[in-house]
Amino acid sequence: MNQLSSASVPAGSVHVLYVEDDQSLADMYSYVLNQAGHEVSWVGDGESGLQAAFDLDPDLVLLDMRLPKMPGLSVLEQLRRRLYRGEVWIMSNYSEAALEQQADADGATRWLVKAETTPGRLRNLVDEWAGSLRLNSAADTRLTDLRGRAVEDLEEPILIADDDGAYVAASDRALDLLGYERQELLGKHIWDIAPDWEVPVAQQSFDSFKGHGAQTGDFVLRTKSGALLTIRYEAYAAFRRGLHMSILKPLTGLAV
Repeated sequence: MNQLSSASVPAGSVHVLYVEDDQSLADMYSYVLNQAGHEVSWVGDGESGLQAAFDLDPDLVLLDMRLPKMPGLSVLEQLRRRLYRGEVWIMSNYSEAALEQQADADGATRWLVKAETTPGRLRNLVDEWAGSLRLNSAADTRLTDLRGRAVEDLEEPILIADDDGAYVAASDRALDLLGYERQELLGKHIWDIAPDWEVPVAQQSFDSFKGHGAQTGDFVLRTKSGALLTIRYEAYAAFRRGLHMSILKPLTGLAV
């Protein structure tokens, strides 16, 4: 990853991640934004862009649509799914109604056509947006997706744990699945809702998982009623600093 950064970042500046496979184009836009006082990081493919969004936690992602390794729409969908909290602007060679509608549905807030967007225009748009932005990133712990929906309201069963393995947030669907009230589940650890024989495995697996970006697998959970529920999980480590998310899909349930 190449990164251009200013020696002194003035008030009202933002950190921009530019995901673009044309380095000469990226250099042109990045230079102008950098000269305006914004910090700019660049990556050249979709997979690296997705990882950089969580490693760097930028305020704004400028996202090309046609990228190596992972297309822009897939990057955007994963940013929304993993509760990325910045803003995403699409930078495309074309104005394509179907893609634009999908990007809008996934939470992108601008669609910019490269041929119509000079470096000066992009700088003005970023300056205007940065000037109106009330950044409070250090204290901003809101857990929402790019559509602005809170974790509680998301359609899938979602559990979020801290570095100690204690649950700090859960979607309503997850609570329904496990049979807990919110105040009953929050504060419990991942292994507290595992069958007895799974407890050591759950603790070891969680410690190992924190060092990885994403993984999937099957696991057995115990609901409040004591029923055993086999789930397939899709898990994302450190989607925010110190927070880890699991999206659950029930496979089987066995009463005990």
